[in-house]
Amino acid sequence: MKNEERKVRELRSLLHSVTTENKSKTELQQIIRELAEGFIEFPDVPDRKFYSLIPTTNAPSDIRVVYLYIPTYLACGIMIYATLKYPALMNGKTIRETFRRGLNGCTGRNFSGHGYDSTVGFLDAMDIFSQARVMDFIKAFPELAPEFNKAILKAVEQLEYGLRENKFEKDYFHGSMTDRAALIMQRLRGIRNDQVRLFVYGTLMKKQRANKMLEGSQYCGKFMLNDYAMYDFGAYPGIKEKHGEKVVGEVYAVESSLLAELDRYEGKGSLYNRKSVTVINDKEIVSAFVYVYRGNISNKKIVRTEWGKNERENIWYACYGSNLSEKRFLCYLEGGICELNDKTYSGCGDKSYFKGIDYLTVSGEMYFGNSSSSWNGKGVAFFDPETDGTTYMKLYKINYSQLLDLQKMEGKSANWYGRIYCIGIKDNHPIFTLTSENRRPKNLPDEKYFSLIAAELKEQFSLSDREAISYITGLILRSTP
Repeated sequence: MKNEERKVRELRSLLHSVTTENKSKTELQQIIRELAEGFIEFPDVPDRKFYSLIPTTNAPSDIRVVYLYIPTYLACGIMIYATLKYPALMNGKTIRETFRRGLNGCTGRNFSGHGYDSTVGFLDAMDIFSQARVMDFIKAFPELAPEFNKAILKAVEQLEYGLRENKFEKDYFHGSMTDRAALIMQRLRGIRNDQVRLFVYGTLMKKQRANKMLEGSQYCGKFMLNDYAMYDFGAYPGIKEKHGEKVVGEVYAVESSLLAELDRYEGKGSLYNRKSVTVINDKEIVSAFVYVYRGNISNKKIVRTEWGKNERENIWYACYGSNLSEKRFLCYLEGGICELNDKTYSGCGDKSYFKGIDYLTVSGEMYFGNSSSSWNGKGVAFFDPETDGTTYMKLYKINYSQLLDLQKMEGKSANWYGRIYCIGIKDNHPIFTLTSENRRPKNLPDEKYFSLIAAELKEQFSLSDREAISYITGLILRSTP
């Protein structure tokens, strides 16, 4: 069901863009209209509609969860957020009624998953609605869908009870889900009036020496700060504005009264300035205070990963070239001979298998450049985040030490893959890709290399023939010297 999986990914991407980008009323109106047209009704479930990717409610339970309920949660989540931003979007009787019945459709399983994935499914659903700011919605529109409101409030109580009684700590199939549940609850409840958000990136982060100062503060998750760079000062880092760079850190909701103590610790006015910035992750975009370094950063090294990163911690590695192929990627991970180019790879120091896969479409241009001895002196793939375009990327969940070993095998110099670039945050882990420091000379790839990428793009991303041809033609045109 590749096409259905792709549609779910597109809905998740749409929810992300609606909740983290400043879309206009006209844009949201068009999105709402298109979504409303996609809802369908089934005779056996009256007064309900579903954004279903399957034509029946009689499918097995696991299929219904993935292809009927989750798409409905996502479509309704998008409409919830849009309605909060522009209530007039629901003035139309037809769209309003479709929305109401869609919200009712969401309640059919009490937001639970299927079988041994029951708890994961419940957290997936609450994750979607927390991202859509559902608690603000039911306060603002208590009369629109009372059945949905009641179900959400009951689910929030269930989430609170589970956290209080450590019900998410032990799961036979999935391990601890407490951290995820706590972040979902934080988004649902928001911050108190006597709290402010603080973005930290150095010694105040988890497991760092000054984190105890934030004891009692509310952890809100990992976030990314755009157009700032982090510099290494030895015992601590500092950040400065720098176009195109990213800083990965953590956000806390802290009591306003704590700021004076934090100002003293950071040397506000002498070593650092405190200012308000906008930070983002895959769930939300928020304003937060941050401490920006005041001094000279000449000859200081830029840190493009997290400060003090534990090498065993998980990250997402985003690839766009030959590593789209899992078989090819495992040559890097585990070592061995790659049958595509007969080259032997040492593998990573930690040869453990990747822990997850996902897919992402990102802004920025992929092209072919340089002359690779591994591929008959022809070009290989690079990513240019500063050039307009769209790039398909496959994500592997690996640990930080494996990323660093991958970089060594790919070529750590500035002209090859010396730049670690953070694309974003996913499920509270940063997404890193590898590329060159500067744009490389164009060079078309070897036939085997190009054929591998073309085949994987079509297979992995469920591209139609037309989409695949358009994307691949663009790659060729951009890479012709």
